[in-house]
Amino acid sequence: MYIVDEQQIQDIYNELKGLTINSFEGKTIIDPAIDIGDKIIIDGKPIIYQGEIELEGRFIADIKSIIDIKQKQETTVKKASQKVINRRVESRIDQAEGKISQLVKETGEYDEKISKVEQDVSSINQKISNITDFTREVNMKNQLHLTETAEGAGFILDFLIKGRTEYFNYLTPSNTLVPSNTLVPNGGRFTIVCDKQGRGEISTDAIKKEIIMEEPLIDYLGVYDELQIKDNRITVTRRIGRTETGDLYILDNEVIEDYGEFALQTFEGDTYIYIKEFYNLDYYAQYLIKNDYLDTFATQLELSTSIKQTNNSIMSEVNKKVGEDEFGTLIEQNSDAIKYAWNQISEYIQLMIMDGNANFAILDENNRIIMSLDKTGQHFYNKNQEIFGEMGVQTIEDEESQTQKNYISFSVDGDYDSTIENGMAWGVKTKEDDKFWPILLIKNFYMPPKNSDFWSGGQLELNGCDLVIGSIGSGIVSGNISMYGDPRRKCTIFC
Repeated sequence: MYIVDEQQIQDIYNELKGLTINSFEGKTIIDPAIDIGDKIIIDGKPIIYQGEIELEGRFIADIKSIIDIKQKQETTVKKASQKVINRRVESRIDQAEGKISQLVKETGEYDEKISKVEQDVSSINQKISNITDFTREVNMKNQLHLTETAEGAGFILDFLIKGRTEYFNYLTPSNTLVPSNTLVPNGGRFTIVCDKQGRGEISTDAIKKEIIMEEPLIDYLGVYDELQIKDNRITVTRRIGRTETGDLYILDNEVIEDYGEFALQTFEGDTYIYIKEFYNLDYYAQYLIKNDYLDTFATQLELSTSIKQTNNSIMSEVNKKVGEDEFGTLIEQNSDAIKYAWNQISEYIQLMIMDGNANFAILDENNRIIMSLDKTGQHFYNKNQEIFGEMGVQTIEDEESQTQKNYISFSVDGDYDSTIENGMAWGVKTKEDDKFWPILLIKNFYMPPKNSDFWSGGQLELNGCDLVIGSIGSGIVSGNISMYGDPRRKCTIFC
């Protein structure tokens, strides 16, 4: 990683150019000062020393320095089940740009892991990601064998059978064969079997589906008819036609036939699928293996974490993508505030100082405050970032007792000698359309001039409801006028 220019690489190449190394396996007397990787000469031939030194009166090394020749590499046989993993490690130093980057990448058959670090004079960025594929694809003859399957229906995403004329043949009438309404060409009727065991004896858990078609599935000149089950629906694609004399030809346009709904069944561990009546057909399937996200039918899981550090902030992020659904959390910290966001919503929480108070605030994607909470209460902001209403505790002077009393308060902001447009309302919010229907409103406020003898005023409005005084002896009092209900009499007043 400390190579910074092309000349250094050229110098290394010049040292190695023309180097000849031989394979060697055995014991030999050796200088104890030799290190692993040094070039030594045995019988006049250069060897790269790889071995262990033992003191047996003399220093003797057991050397195993084997070079696989090309022929041996090409004849090495790997089992089909062996997991293939490709790893890549990369370090770069760009002295001109003042940048260092490191990458470690591991790619398997069904997953990919990446760790990446980038550093310059202004920041350090780290990211680790892991992508896992839950889908598998198989192509087989005679029957499909699916492994790592889960119990249930709908986990096979795509299923195909290719037509084969030699297996799906017409019955040719003879002089003694009389056609009838129940006579179906050979191959026009067959049974799809989903089972936990292969061909042979069908288990009691097997799911069977009989399909009856007017024409069999055939192939001609490399073109074939095809039966497909996708999105739990059976369709047949016709690409081959047949003349009245029985000659085959390729259709100018494909014909799609619909045979209704059917969900292929899979079983815990292993699943076998085949056509009961015919052998050696070509099958293909794409399916989901058993995983923790089968309920969403997600084909892929992506996990990633990242940390970005600069001289004035640190940001960490964790994300998860399951199929098309994305989830994530973010924390950003600087000297003034801490920011929290999650699941890709436009609003986020920020802890910060406002007006000398510690604030818990909700901001939108444009960094505008929507609501804040501090020791004085809860504050609501308009589009101009001005507080238009508050909910909290207010202390009010009681003139009669000459004491201060605390009240849970709801207020809208206003100025002296003015009317106030905003108000307060209680009502019902309907679930269907998310609409608010006010029943009790306090509105049309008026504030007199400062130091005036007048009180502030407003209106209490009731919509579609009655004002009920629930207890006997209680009524409505205004100044020296009182209105009480007499429980012994029933009186209705119309105005």
